Amino acid sequence: MRNLILLIIMAFIIPAGSQASEPHIDKGIELFDKEKYTEAKEVFEYIIKANPENDIALSYLARVLLEEENYDEAIDKLEYAVELKEQNSNYHFWLAIVYGAKVQEASIFKATRYAKKMKNGLITAIDLDSNNLDARLNLAMYYLNAPGIMGGSLEKAKEQAVEIKKLDILKGLSIYAEIYKYEENYDMAVKEYLSAIDKYPENSDLYWSLGILYEDEKEDYEKALDMYEKTIKTDTSYLYAYYRIGRMGALYNTNLEKAVECLNIYLKTEPSKTNPSHASAHWRLGMVYENKGKKDLARKEYESALALDPKHKEAKKALSNL
Repeated sequence: MRNLILLIIMAFIIPAGSQASEPHIDKGIELFDKEKYTEAKEVFEYIIKANPENDIALSYLARVLLEEENYDEAIDKLEYAVELKEQNSNYHFWLAIVYGAKVQEASIFKATRYAKKMKNGLITAIDLDSNNLDARLNLAMYYLNAPGIMGGSLEKAKEQAVEIKKLDILKGLSIYAEIYKYEENYDMAVKEYLSAIDKYPENSDLYWSLGILYEDEKEDYEKALDMYEKTIKTDTSYLYAYYRIGRMGALYNTNLEKAVECLNIYLKTEPSKTNPSHASAHWRLGMVYENKGKKDLARKEYESALALDPKHKEAKKALSNL
């Protein structure tokens, strides 16, 4: 289920509501859009204090709480927003997303309950708005990744893929690629990605996804490297691609000079919270140096990793083994 959460597409959605013209709301949304969550939270809390039934402020505050991983409060706020505006598809969508996040930290019994709530919330969002692409994407990925006991279904994922492709050809091709990967039909998955790349050659996510497929499933590291390099070429800010090139050098002893170069580039930037830490990058770089037979440099990188994160188990083990 953790993979399911990672695959959730957190699109920016402005829900419709009666208070959309309020200046404070506009300011809060602007701050949220700029990822200034602390300041946005203050604005939305101020609005809700003055008007506890402001559904837009409630929904955005819930999304800030989601960013803070405060899932219980986020659920409370979104459930109230849904109560106030039962016909708002986006509120049901975001409530489903938070239910999905709760799966990560819940016991097996509660996880099953939250997973079902997530699925039902996405279905409701689609029932209210059949063009809610984000809800359809998440529901398709839910059906692919959830076990049968939680409502997983390959056939239902395919049904969503048909509708998604009607709404967005690019995302439809990507979902079909995910379905082929699920079926372990990797050649067809590659075909779908290449078809999408042919139509959208400037889309860095497509090169990235195909690179992951080449690396993890087909174990074709040269083609994976090519896709990661094309990811960077189309979007130089795609930092995780640099890390993955370095990771390949660490794990598979391939393209070592390129691996060193890319990990050093990664270490000069500030990764987002969803990307590997600098400590992990130093650890991987240490592995690359070990592959190159440069134990002194490897030791230095492991020590750098532990200086940043003394609890980094992998770096600690690697240094001990060295």
